[in-house]
Amino acid sequence: MRREIDRLQNELIAMNEPQPRKKLNKERERRPKRVSHTHHPAHRREDDTSKAANTFMDRMRLFRLKNDLQMLWDRRDEVSRAGK
Repeated sequence: MRREIDRLQNELIAMNEPQPRKKLNKERERRPKRVSHTHHPAHRREDDTSKAANTFMDRMRLFRLKNDLQMLWDRRDEVSRAGK
């Protein structure tokens, strides 16, 4: 149980670490825009809907992680109280 609590805590910490800031338009290097002819999914530009969906999924995952962690802490407290 202790290992599981540690794993969940580490995952929470990793998710809450600040992400690198996106460069503003004026900070971007100026270079001519290239027209992309590739259809490979890794080379496609992300549209805003997928970004919004990803942040929503991250928030849901964070919420579930916090709940799981809280349940484990509560269970650990109950076990320690029962042991006394």
